[in-house]
Amino acid sequence: ESVPFTWLDRPSGFARERAEPERTLGQMANVAKRTVMRAPETALAMADKTLSLHAAFCREAGEPRVSFGDSRGLECGSSSAAGRAEATRVVALAKTGDTLGALSALSALSTNVSDEDRGWAEGSFPASADEWQKLADHATGDGREVRLGTLWFEDNTHLIARGPAPVSIDLTSGESTILPALPEPPIVSGELAVLDVRRTCAGYSAIIVGKAAVTFAVGVAQQTAAPLIARAESRPGCDAVPNRPTDDHGGWTVLGWAPQGLVTANARELRIVPVTARGVAAGEPTVIPPGTPAPAPIRGAGIAADGSRYVVMTPRGVILVTRTRLDGEVGTLSRLIRPEGFEQSEGALRAVAISPDGTKLAILKGDAIYLVTL
Repeated sequence: ESVPFTWLDRPSGFARERAEPERTLGQMANVAKRTVMRAPETALAMADKTLSLHAAFCREAGEPRVSFGDSRGLECGSSSAAGRAEATRVVALAKTGDTLGALSALSALSTNVSDEDRGWAEGSFPASADEWQKLADHATGDGREVRLGTLWFEDNTHLIARGPAPVSIDLTSGESTILPALPEPPIVSGELAVLDVRRTCAGYSAIIVGKAAVTFAVGVAQQTAAPLIARAESRPGCDAVPNRPTDDHGGWTVLGWAPQGLVTANARELRIVPVTARGVAAGEPTVIPPGTPAPAPIRGAGIAADGSRYVVMTPRGVILVTRTRLDGEVGTLSRLIRPEGFEQSEGALRAVAISPDGTKLAILKGDAIYLVTL
């Protein structure tokens, strides 16, 4: 299928019409946006085509594939057409039920996207049907260095929240009890503790510290190891500061510990990262296919005891992933937990935990703890 761009036929030869390719790309992007509510698959195809052509012709997109004489690509400048196509992709993916793809596309929106189109794209994630109830106000301090060890279920009816005054919440009675000392969080295994996932030069790595650094209510720990979870392209600045991690999770989280190593995941797949007793990588990460039982036993806040369900935090809510076998087929079912009032509630999403039996979800947002019954 061809797309016509207007060129001027002058005595000296063909010359570019200055309005192109933005004019034609804009027409395509507008068609995609008008179509998305009634035919999201068609709109997605048109938006992808718009972005593909923009990438082929425009230097700003990175690697243009079309040359004009000795010049590779055109200087197109900021493209509202490309921005509208990006926003349309988010909405189309959300409409087709690909929540994970839509969230990924939303996080990747470029500066080409206008404030109006960005707001439109962000509005494509409505509240879910889940109900949540506020359990308690709970100030955890910054909590940044201990995100994975901030909130966890002690059992199916008791929730532990880390902070200057750690508490145990009885889900049956709703009563909160201040604890004299912090119980050992599930981020601890032996003499090690895993704090978070960070971007390093090699990719996305788990940040591991000594156990003693996290057995207090609050505190910041010194990294001792960073086993690789997933490889990624080298980021800018790696040559200058090769070992400094950046605050970028890439959608990955550490769910817990198993005898085989760290159990890690993003919203699409589960992995085992083998580590030594000192936290150093003992081999390459291994993907656990949906039809394969999860390693057991698993000790962690983010995954059910039998590995059938796990949770991943996103800025838009919590993704609940269910590893399932239905009618002889295996796979994963994912949905966004975003209760009514989620966006209006104060503070950022800071921690999430799932009960051992996979039926309850605890959410720390701002300085308040909420419970969702699944």
